[in-house]
Amino acid sequence: MRSLPAVLSDELAPDIQAFMLASVDSYEQLEILLLLHREQAAPWTAAQVAEALQISLAAAASSLDELAGRRLLTVTRGSERSHRYAPADADTADVVDRLARAYEDRRVAVIDLMSANAMSRIRRSALRTFAEAFRVTGAKKRDG
Repeated sequence: MRSLPAVLSDELAPDIQAFMLASVDSYEQLEILLLLHREQAAPWTAAQVAEALQISLAAAASSLDELAGRRLLTVTRGSERSHRYAPADADTADVVDRLARAYEDRRVAVIDLMSANAMSRIRRSALRTFAEAFRVTGAKKRDG
């Protein structure tokens, strides 16, 4: 499990912070999750999401797949793949409801948390890369 960044906004509940760290990697994912949360009545294709949010089709498709993989959306395969907001359980639905309200009321706090999470991921990735550069792959056989 990922640990929370050291600097977090006191304005957001700890479970919202933990959910964001575990389930939302980018601003596109956040905007898509909140869009589908708001517009639950109809399924959304990647093209519709891309148009609504003015993002690339590739970014929309990738983010939709990530969110579906995290069990926040369902996928319907018909003539076109479509997605609906459908969290895996009631606790997750509650957290997303409160995240949506927080984004409406305290957008800067949510954006600050997204930035802190991104920096935390970058640091972890850099540390992993640095550590792998010094990893010993095993003893070499000597002829002799």
